[in-house]
Amino acid sequence: MVIKYFNIINNMINTNKGLAQDRKLSNNAAHLTAGTLRGAGEDVIDYSREEAAVDIELLKKSRVVITGCGGFYEGAQMLVRCGVGEIIVIDPDVVDNTNLCRQGYLPRQVGMNKVDAMGECLKQINPAVKFKGYAVKLQDLTPEQEEEIFSTAAVAIFTTDSFAAQAYGNKIVLKYQIPAIWAGFGEASLFSEIFFYIPGVTPACFRCATSTRYEINEEFVAKHGKEYHASSAGNTIFHSALLDAQMGMLIMAILHNKVDGKSFSGWFGDYFDHNFIHTKVNPMGHKEGFDKTFAGVKDVFVFHSRWQHINREIPPKYPTPCPDCCGTDVAQ
Repeated sequence: MVIKYFNIINNMINTNKGLAQDRKLSNNAAHLTAGTLRGAGEDVIDYSREEAAVDIELLKKSRVVITGCGGFYEGAQMLVRCGVGEIIVIDPDVVDNTNLCRQGYLPRQVGMNKVDAMGECLKQINPAVKFKGYAVKLQDLTPEQEEEIFSTAAVAIFTTDSFAAQAYGNKIVLKYQIPAIWAGFGEASLFSEIFFYIPGVTPACFRCATSTRYEINEEFVAKHGKEYHASSAGNTIFHSALLDAQMGMLIMAILHNKVDGKSFSGWFGDYFDHNFIHTKVNPMGHKEGFDKTFAGVKDVFVFHSRWQHINREIPPKYPTPCPDCCGTDVAQ
């Protein structure tokens, strides 16, 4: 009886092992099938919960060009998750250890070109996204590459710390008449700033809004023999995520400005001239400017924004017209 009892138990154990192995094989097969589908470049994301906010088909057809991928790493992921169908990134740098604490790169990606590391990430989120990276400075693109990249872009993003690239980007968007956003942080990352340009809607170009910085950069180059690079001191991943989310909302609003029926529709209408945004991300950030704007307002402390009115640089207010746009929407 004892032998028979143990035989029964062994049979039960073997049967359970077999069932467990079958389940494991079944799960592996399901995983492989899903992996095969994703690897085939199919979009498996369900966008139904954002349909009231955005036009999914519009986003899938949109190309967003990013110069300076480290500064918009989380933002690029958000765009792909949201449904943007094509991302092009321009950045000559490689991933280093200082990027790991405030950008989305992984330790194993240290030493990789930033554009390749970002492409790897975005393809994991949605294998169907079209992605191309250029590991060069914006100014070093060939004329053919520049035209191929920007002539059909829906929006251009400049989150580079290179002022030369920011300035060159202004000439590009004026030339191809495409919407654009420039963004970064002020001293010690106490406040953020975003400037955006929409052809035919916003009156001033990037140079009109930041002409004093052009002068400062020219003086810096004359004195030090190299261009000025903005410091990222005091900047954490929380700063980056906050700014990227703000930019993402603006990108959606720009893309849907002439689209009806969505929550991002018609934000700017036919004319909008408050297109330079400062956001206070620390109670001590840009105190003079914010204290003046919000004087007498009791219920503000941090995370509030100033939407500043920006005029074109044209006479008689300015001695000469802006060298880039000459007070028009067309590059000169």
